[in-house]
Order: sequence, then C-alpha cells, then structure tokens
Amino acid sequence: MKSKVFLILTSLCLWWSGASAYADEEPSRTIHLVYDDSGSMIHDDAGVYLDTWCQARYSMEVVAAMLAPQDELQIFYMSSYASAPYVLYGKDGAAANVEKIHTRTMQYSQTTPFKAVEKAFGAFKPNDEREKWLVVLSDGVFEDTPQDKVEQRIHAFAKSSSTQVAMLAMGNDGPTIAADPTAGVYYERADSRHILDKLTKISNQIFKRHTLEVSPNHTVQFGVPMRELVVLAQGRDVRINGLIAKDGTRYASVSNVHASSDYASAAENIKHPELVVPCALNGYVAQFEGAFAPGEYTIDVSGADSVVVYFKPNVSVAAYLYPYGSDAAKPIAADEKLVNGRYDIKYGLVSATPDRTPVQDVTLLESDGQKIVYTPKIINKTPDGAENEIVYHPNKPIEIQEGTLSIRVDAQFLKYTRVFSEYTYDVHYENELVWQVLEQPRYGLTVDGFDNATEPLVLEVRMKTKDGKTQPLTAEEWGKMPATPSVVQVLADEVEPEAQTRIDSFHIEKVETEIGKYRIMPKLLPEEADRFKTRQFKQFRYEVSAYYKNEETGSTAHGYYEGKAEIEDKIGTIDRIREWVNENPVKTALIILMILALIGYGPQKKRLPKTITIKMTAERTKLGKSKRVPEKKEPDYGRYVRHGVGVPWPICRSHKADIHFDGVFPTMQVRASNEKYMMTVLNPKEFESVCPKLLKRPNINYTSWKFDGEDEKKFYKYTCRLTANAQKK
Repeated sequence: MKSKVFLILTSLCLWWSGASAYADEEPSRTIHLVYDDSGSMIHDDAGVYLDTWCQARYSMEVVAAMLAPQDELQIFYMSSYASAPYVLYGKDGAAANVEKIHTRTMQYSQTTPFKAVEKAFGAFKPNDEREKWLVVLSDGVFEDTPQDKVEQRIHAFAKSSSTQVAMLAMGNDGPTIAADPTAGVYYERADSRHILDKLTKISNQIFKRHTLEVSPNHTVQFGVPMRELVVLAQGRDVRINGLIAKDGTRYASVSNVHASSDYASAAENIKHPELVVPCALNGYVAQFEGAFAPGEYTIDVSGADSVVVYFKPNVSVAAYLYPYGSDAAKPIAADEKLVNGRYDIKYGLVSATPDRTPVQDVTLLESDGQKIVYTPKIINKTPDGAENEIVYHPNKPIEIQEGTLSIRVDAQFLKYTRVFSEYTYDVHYENELVWQVLEQPRYGLTVDGFDNATEPLVLEVRMKTKDGKTQPLTAEEWGKMPATPSVVQVLADEVEPEAQTRIDSFHIEKVETEIGKYRIMPKLLPEEADRFKTRQFKQFRYEVSAYYKNEETGSTAHGYYEGKAEIEDKIGTIDRIREWVNENPVKTALIILMILALIGYGPQKKRLPKTITIKMTAERTKLGKSKRVPEKKEPDYGRYVRHGVGVPWPICRSHKADIHFDGVFPTMQVRASNEKYMMTVLNPKEFESVCPKLLKRPNINYTSWKFDGEDEKKFYKYTCRLTANAQKK
C-alpha cells in the first residue's frame, strides 16, 4: 500500500510541465475539492489515533499533482468553508502545488457540514467552459443534512450543469450515495488503508493517464514516435541516471525531481503528539523530452523497487491525394497544379517530425479499446462562389470542380488527443473527354468462359471544351491519346456481389485507322468460368478513363465512362451438377448414402409378419351311386421362412417368403401385397390339383385366412382347406 502511495504522489511532475502539441486538445479543468478536516480524521470516538488524515492529505496531493498547466484546483476545507478556498494553479508546477498542501497547517473542526459541499458547487462560474469536477472526501455523515437529501443534491449537481461529481467515503461512517457514471456521478468507499487505491480510481476519471509496459530489466518498447517520456522510480536509495536507446544513444532528463513523504512538520503544526504518521517514502520523477523514434529503450536506474513510464506520442495526421485510377507511387504535392476530375484520398498517422514518416504500428494508441477515429472534411469552392462539401466514402473517389479545394483530416485517439492537417489546392479547368458506346455485345457465359469473347466493346472518345461543345478529336489529338487507356471493373453497391462476374483483365486497343475509337475485350478470371459459381452472373460493370496532354500548348483533357455489359447464362443444369460434384466429392458421397438409406429403409417398403402359423387339410371323397365315402387325412402344418430380411441393405422391395409343407402339398411362395394385411401367392398353379381357387384369387389375408378348393375326377372328389394366424411383423 505504501508503495502505491508513493507511486501516486510522485506523479506530481507528469501532467504537464511543458508546452504540449496536444494541450489545446485536452480540456481545461476546474476542480473543486471538499476536504473533511474534522477531528474524526485524527482519532475515533474512543480516542484511538488514526492515519486517515495523512492518507487523505496524500489524496489531495494526487489531485494537485495531476493538474495540467491550464487547470485550476480550489480546496474547500470543512473547518473554514465559509472563507475563501485554497487555490492551486497547474501553471505553477506540480512540485510547487504539492509542496503547498504538504506544508500547510491544518485546522481541524468538530463538525461535518454539507454546506461546505454546497459552497464548493456554488463557486463554479456559470459560463465557465472548462470541464468541471466536484470531488468530496469525507469520513463521516453530514450533520446538517439528512442522508437522502445529500444523495438528491449530489445527483442534482450533476444533472443541473455539466459538473461531474466524485465522492470518496472514508471509513464505515462515511456518507453513502448511489453512483451513476452515465450521469457523471462516481462513488467509492474505502478504509484508511485503501483510500489512495480508491482515489486513484476516481482520479483516473479526471486525468487520463497512459503508461508503457516496463520489463524486469527496465526496458520499454513502442511502435509510435514519442515526444515525452516520464519515468517514476521508487526505492529507498533510488536514482534515475538517464535513458538509453538500443543504438547506444543516451538521453539526459530535462528534470529529475526528488519526492518523499515526511509529515513530521505537519504533526507539529496539528499539535497532536500522538498523531499517527506513516513511514517515509522516497523516489524520483524524471522527464525526458525529444523526438524518440519507435524502438527499444532502457531506463538507466539504480536502487529501484518499482518503475513506471508515462508517455506522450509525437504524431500527426497526413492526407494524400492521387489521380483516380492512377498507379502513381507519389501523391500530388500541395504546390502541384490540380485540375478538375476524380481523385482518391488516403490518410493515416505520421511522425510529427519533418520527415513525416508513416506510423506503421498504432496498437499503443488503441490500447484503451478505442479505435483511432479519422474525420475528413472536404470543401470544393467553385468560381461562382459556391462552397460544396464533398462527402467522403472509403475506397471511392471524390469529384472536384474548377476553383479551390481544401482538405482537413482530424484524427482522435487516447481519449483527448486530437491532431489534424489541412491542405489547400487551386483547381484549374481541364477539357473533358466524352465517351460514347458504339457497339456493346451481349456476352454468353459458358463453362469455358464467354462464348463470344472476341467480340469487343467499341467506344468512341470526343473532346468537350469549356464552352460546352463536343467535337471529334483531331488527328494530332488522336495521335497523343494513349494506346491503352485505363479500364477497370466496377462493383456496383446496389448489385449483389455474386450477381457480377469478376474480370481478370481487359484487352483494350486503339484503332489507329479510325479516329476516336477503342476496342475493349473482357477476360474472366479462371475461377469465374467454373460451372457452379457462375449461376448468378447477370452483368459486369466497367470504367474506362484516359488522359490527354499537349506538351507544346500545355492543354490537357481527362474523362471517364462507366458502362454495363449484359451476360446471358448458357450453362446447362447437367453441367452445373457435374461441376458441383467434382468440387464437392465428400458432400456428394454423403448425399448418395442418404439416398440409398432412404431407398433401402424407406416407408414405401411392404412387409410380411415375422411368423405365421399355417395348417392345410385335404379330404378325398369316393364317389358312388348311393353314397360318398370320405377319406380323412391329418392336417399338414407349413414351415414359414422369410427371404432377405437379415441383410444389411434390403433395398426397396417387398418382403417374400416360402411356406414349406412336408406332405403332399408343394411349397407355397408368397410376397407382401400392396393391400394392408394381404400377401400374394406367387405359384398358384402348383396348387391347381388341390386348391384350384388359388388361380383365381392369389391374394390372401395373412392375419386370419382360409380357402377351400375342390377337384372332381372320375371316381373321387378332393377338398383342401388352408388356415393360418399371423404373430407380428
């Protein structure tokens, strides 16, 4: 805890002792701090002495140490709140302000009045545009205002103005309010050992601090140029000797301030001989300024128990202007002649040094979870005095007219840091090249690409002058036109990407014998000729642009044309399926297996019962003139055997079975019928001699059935009867 105490205390030289390129971007603050200097800060009701007073004074020093040069801190002591506050100015320096609090004689009161908070809030000036913070440190309940009223008033302070309120309740008897950070109300509670921990959390809401990670061997690395590094080192015999770059370059500090905690004089001033004073702490704060390039640096420090490094980046923002469709490596210079037309804009962070080197690694500037926000503003002022603001969209060109062009790009990062760059160009008029389509074929798409790929798009280019007239190019102008103008594919936002072809390249040729004519032939990317992938293709969009310049006269002309070519899909369904199968062998195999499974075990299969009990009986009656003498025979039981039901893949077929008889009857062959609970006898003719009716009715109900058959011959009449009962399927 004591280490943390010193770490916060020794921040006194960090924020901000010198002129800063970003000082005008970080808000000015006026902080009104209400300090509870009642007797309970020194001892409790039983007379036991406490160190709360000492911890609280450290807390005030933390706030004072964090003041930027443009900030102001007013301290309202509860013992003397009716008097003028104790005012500290950031411009006086952190060391001087901390010293004022450190040595000030304390006058402790016997009460904890909320009127002191009311007085501190009322002291804010209504028209003050600075960021306003009301900080309250108290270890007891306010005696002149009920608890619920205190909470209402605190929230009213934040609601009625732009004031943000932070309260730290010290000890169990401190006031309690509900925090609402969205409304600007912050609340923390801490015992005497954790006052500084909690105040650190509150102070970080006020002063945004950014640190570098320090390795055990006291090195730091950063990918962003730096203009200031501040080192805090703590230890009983600590010394900061300098900063060393990886190439051996040594940097001396511009300030190296010693800080310690010694409240012996304060104890004498308070006149409490038994006053609790914590042990002394010791450390140094060194400030290094310059243009530190990205890389690794070593802090030359000895006797340090802990080391913390704060930083300020040394970056700016740059915007670059390129002719649209150009592959130029260098952007257009600010003093370069600019003509009307379409241009690309790119921007990014650069070093604030004269070389303006682009920053490659911005991770450190996004360490707080907030991305770098770029805000471009583009104004094109035409000769008639109209100011047109051009809306910028990434990866899309801007179109500018004759007049002046101003570009400003702002970059916001690390909460309050904002940099910007401005550029101004004079825009001169340039003759316009006007394009017209003469021939535009409808391309047929096959599995091998376009079936008429050799049929060109034919375009004609003409000259449009400042007076608005369009005229054919002269032979001299045509001779100076490029042989291969720029042609690119355009993916329109309103069209689904899969509905457009991807063009590998355009072959464009100048028709030398016909002034103003160009032929363009598109070529598909190889993968776009795939059968399956081309199912959505309907069109492709293209843009052609050219630049003309007469070196002798200095006249120039530029123009572009965006066209659209229709595509007829000529790829058959079988080709698409075949291509898909070739590209997706695993999926195809799985689909085939699923189909076979449906076929083999599908619900359309007709099934026979698992078992059937069968009995067939035959009678022979001897024919005579006076009487018939029947000759009885015992029933013959059949043995029922199903076919193929045990195979793993029965496929889609109806069950078959054989019914074997051991007697005079032949084997009966049956198959499951399409009708429910029915089966068909497949060999009824074999039963013709004993059961002739089977020939007429081969379908029989297998759940409970019987049939009779008769055959009359010369001396005998035969009768058979077949009965059965099914068990289950």
